Amino acid sequence: MAIHNGTVTIAPRVAVAVIICLLVGVRNEPDITPIGYTCFGQLDPLSQNQAAVQVVLDRLIDNTADRAYNYYTSSRRGGARCFGHAICRNTIPHEDCITCLIVAETILQMTCGFPGSARLKLVDCGLRWQFNRYVDDI
Repeated sequence: MAIHNGTVTIAPRVAVAVIICLLVGVRNEPDITPIGYTCFGQLDPLSQNQAAVQVVLDRLIDNTADRAYNYYTSSRRGGARCFGHAICRNTIPHEDCITCLIVAETILQMTCGFPGSARLKLVDCGLRWQFNRYVDDI
């Protein structure tokens, strides 16, 4: 880009790139299209088990994007220990990973209520929690 006599000229490559971005659109948000989900059981929203789930969900959302987009955690409340796992597609920006996981949590809670275990896979992310260890992926 150059300025001549008060007018701005843009290199042809920059102009073409701007036009293409405007025509095609630049993706600024994660793809939250659901691929599948499962829910099992219901917890009392005021129980120690639900408190453990909420701690796990908070940790998953807060840490997955900073931990190579693949994060495991657990929380013990009372006698209950909840295990959680979250992933994000490694091609999306940091902020999109967080947004995607927040949407995933919201979808699961709106769809399932307060499940004892749940799993949701979206195109760009996924999360799960349950009260026993697991060996398979999201």
